[in-house]
Amino acid sequence: MTKEHELNKMAWNEAAAFYKAGLKKSIELLKQGKVTFLGPEIKILNKYKDQLKMCVHLQCAGGTDTLSGLRLNLWV
Repeated sequence: MTKEHELNKMAWNEAAAFYKAGLKKSIELLKQGKVTFLGPEIKILNKYKDQLKMCVHLQCAGGTDTLSGLRLNLWV
């Protein structure tokens, strides 16, 4: 494996560990009727809300951001 591949693998493993560590908190937020998006994300998404007919969150992984978008009526 090239050095670049190994570094890429390490970065993805680090990101996966970060995601896993925060997953329970994200689920609890959703159970409480809240969302997982950050303030700046909500601001940007609301700016384009009227233009969104369908949206795919390509890095959603466990579905928490997709569920947050549905909660905010950003997409159907």
